[in-house]
Amino acid sequence: MARTHGLTANNFDNGRLRRVHRIWANMLQRCTNPNNARFADYGARGIKVCKRWERFDLFLADMGVPPPKHTLDRKNNNRGYSPANCQWADAFQQARNSRRATHVTVGNVTQCISEWCRSSGVSYGLYKARMKRGWTQERALTTPPANRGLRALWGVVENDDFVPRAGKVMRIKP
Repeated sequence: MARTHGLTANNFDNGRLRRVHRIWANMLQRCTNPNNARFADYGARGIKVCKRWERFDLFLADMGVPPPKHTLDRKNNNRGYSPANCQWADAFQQARNSRRATHVTVGNVTQCISEWCRSSGVSYGLYKARMKRGWTQERALTTPPANRGLRALWGVVENDDFVPRAGKVMRIKP
């Protein structure tokens, strides 16, 4: 495995390339070093680094510098590190693509639960409560949440009149 990459400290661009180099080096360690704390999740599972990416300069040429707050992500978590299977991803994308994420299919759309909650307006807590009450996943994710804000607690304003839950109409003074 090649250890040099031809880049010097002078062209490491104020830390941006240092960060990419650290990501690259950590990727190699996870996949090749049995003494690495994360080896069991990578190398021991058969996750490999493609031959091309054993050289930092080629990894950098393929991936470029990541946008801020992005890390290296494998599109398919059961395949290795290669240009076709890797992308820079933010924390939300990484969480969706984790082995721990639960994916649900509703109709012909498959998404992880956090994506379903985000797109349907159902909080994760509400989803879990619905599941605990015996709802199906589809119903729990596609039924809009009931409006239980202050109006539900205190009443509503109709035509400048306040109608509390008790039903007595009270005049609102301007």
